[in-house]
Amino acid sequence: MPSVTLSPHVFKTFLLLVKVPSPSFHYPLATVLERLFWRSSQLGTRDWATKAPTPLKLACKLLKKGPPTKKNKKHHCKKKKKKKKKDSVDWFVCGYLYILIKMPRGPRKHLKRLNAPRNWMLDKLSGKWAPRPRTGPHKLRESIPLLILLRNRLKYALTAREVIQILHQRLIKVDGKVRTDQKYPAGFMDVVSIEKTNEYFRLMYDVKGRFAIKPISQTEADYKLARVRKIWKGKNGVIFAALSDSRVVRYPDPLIKPHDTVKYNLKEGKITSFVPFEAGNLSMIIGGRNLGRIGVIVKRERHLGGFDIVHVKDAIGHTFATRLQNVFVIGKGTKPLVSLPLGHGIRKTILEELSIRHKRLGNKGPNPAEVSV
Repeated sequence: MPSVTLSPHVFKTFLLLVKVPSPSFHYPLATVLERLFWRSSQLGTRDWATKAPTPLKLACKLLKKGPPTKKNKKHHCKKKKKKKKKDSVDWFVCGYLYILIKMPRGPRKHLKRLNAPRNWMLDKLSGKWAPRPRTGPHKLRESIPLLILLRNRLKYALTAREVIQILHQRLIKVDGKVRTDQKYPAGFMDVVSIEKTNEYFRLMYDVKGRFAIKPISQTEADYKLARVRKIWKGKNGVIFAALSDSRVVRYPDPLIKPHDTVKYNLKEGKITSFVPFEAGNLSMIIGGRNLGRIGVIVKRERHLGGFDIVHVKDAIGHTFATRLQNVFVIGKGTKPLVSLPLGHGIRKTILEELSIRHKRLGNKGPNPAEVSV
C-alpha cells in the first residue's frame, strides 16, 4: 500500500469533520478516519497511520492513551529534555484534539438572559434564557426579536405563546411584509405595522442607547431610510448598491455615494430620493458611546490607514466626535425626513434629568445652575 502524506491543514480538517461515537478517547485515529472515509480505496487498511507524518502518529498515540488526567498524567508528563520537547508537544496536541473533537457543531441556537443586548431592557430574574434572533437583515446585538417587541415593549401579549398566536394570524408586518417568526430581527429604521389596530411604529434609538419605538402615521410608514454601505459593478456592467438593511438595489442614481442616505419606498421597492453625506446635514448616531444623539455634521477628518472621525453639533450647541461608520444622515439641513423620538436626540446631564423628574412629580428639585459640580 502506498504511504499517505497529509498536511497539517488537512489533518485539522479531518478532526473538524470527525464525530466520535463515544465520549471516551479510546478510539484510534485510524479507526475514526476509516469510519469517515470507508468508501475510499486509499484507506483500505489501518497500516497507513504508521507511515503518516509525525502529527498523525502522535495523535494515534495520544488517543490510545486517553486525555491527560490525574491517573495517566505520568504517561504524558515525562522528564524534559533539552533537545526533544515531547511532553509539551504531547500536552498541546492532546488539548487541541479534545477541543476540536468535543466542541459543538454549527451555529449557536441559544442566548442567556444576562448576555442579551442591553437595549432590550430585559430583567435578570424572569428566567435563564432569552430569545436569540434569527440571522437576518440586522446583526444580533443591533436588533430586537418580535417576541420581545410585542410582549415586553408594546405590551400586546403576556407570554411568548400569545405572541406566537398573534404572529400566526399574520397581523404583524415588518417593512410591508408579513412576518410569522417570533425571533425575526427588527432593527434600526424598520417599520412595524399593525393594520388591524391601525398602528404604525418606527424603530429608532434614544439618547441612552435603547430602542425607541416611535409611533408614526400611515403615510410615513410607506418609506424608510437606509444607509448606502457599498456600490460596485457586477456582471454585465450592472451597478449595485448595498443598503444598511441588507437590501441590494440595481441601477441606483449615479450621484449616490457610500455613506449617503436613501429614501426607500416600501410599496414600490425603489429609491425615491437621497441625502448626501456632507457637512450641514442632520444625522443620528447609531453606534458608540454617543448612540442615539442627533446633531448636524460639522466636519469630517480623514485619517489614512485609520478611522475617519466625524464632528457633530447638537441642537443646544454641544459638540462631540465619533467614527464615520456610526453616523447616519437623517435629513437635509436641519429638517429631518422622519419623526424623531422623544427628546429629539439631545442628551441631558444627570442634574438636568433630576430636575425634570422632580418637576414631573410636583416637587421642587435642585437647580442645575446653582449646583457646583
